[in-house]
Amino acid sequence: ILRDIDRVFWLDVEEAIEYGLIDRVVTAEDLFGE
Repeated sequence: ILRDIDRVFWLDVEEAIEYGLIDRVVTAEDLFGE
C-alpha cells in the first residue's frame, strides 16, 4: 500500500475489489429494493 499511495492511484470498481480496497459496490437498488 505504501508503494501505491506515493503517486496518483486510480482504480475502477473491478480493480478496487481485486486490490482488496472494497468488498462490493452498493447501488440504489440494493438500498431501496427497486
